[in-house]
Amino acid sequence: MPPLVVQGHAMTDTGRVRPHNEDCVYLDERLRYAVLADGMGGANAGEVASALAVDCFRAALEELSDADFASRKTVLDTLHHAIEDAHAQILDQARENPACAGMGATVVAAAIVNQHLLFVHAGDSRLYRFRNGKLEQLTRDHSLVQQQFELGLIRSEERRTSPQKHIITHALGVDLGSDIAWDETELQAGDQILLCSDGLTDMLDDDGIATLLATGETSLSEKTETLVAQANANGGRDNISVVLLRISHDTGTDELSFFQRQWQKLIQKSKR
Repeated sequence: MPPLVVQGHAMTDTGRVRPHNEDCVYLDERLRYAVLADGMGGANAGEVASALAVDCFRAALEELSDADFASRKTVLDTLHHAIEDAHAQILDQARENPACAGMGATVVAAAIVNQHLLFVHAGDSRLYRFRNGKLEQLTRDHSLVQQQFELGLIRSEERRTSPQKHIITHALGVDLGSDIAWDETELQAGDQILLCSDGLTDMLDDDGIATLLATGETSLSEKTETLVAQANANGGRDNISVVLLRISHDTGTDELSFFQRQWQKLIQKSKR
């Protein structure tokens, strides 16, 4: 199977209501990983928490060698370490700086190793996969309304409108939970991977997101900008952050292999 190529685009926007942006995003196409954090805590403390979270993941992953990035176990262990370190650093900063007391952040981080997507998360920032026209949420929200839905207390459509939708059960600097939420899945050429904050999903439902991702010839930057623009058009009540990845085959490798095979056939014919 030819190797997979990863292209990506990241964008964060203040939205139409909030006075400043407390989200933070980072995308490294070469190392094939992305991090998105949504800060909480009021004033500028949420901005501090989200930046700390992203910096922890960057520091941990950028210490890895190219050989390390070929090992799913090594990368997953690194993601686990990074989310624990981010949680600890946010707690330490909140204790040491009164202006940061009570701050926290949701986070979702994903890395691609060979044919696999590895990810960890805390809170209600989400990771989706769009494949063959179908959008699938790969993360499970750590929120009160998600628990209520799973207990059958509310319907699925009520989760986006519930007055309790922003009550988070796990987050960095708040409560990471007894077990880190992680998973992995195999990728296919044609997949699109979306990381996003609740500023997108509160303003745009899954069907709306899927419709925008289904536009085949549109560039990643255009899709990302359209997602943010649509969330703003629907109210933009929170900061909006999006990282969009597109998975494809290395066509250059395919073409090289084709010409190599043709050349080998010519050589074999000349020896007859």
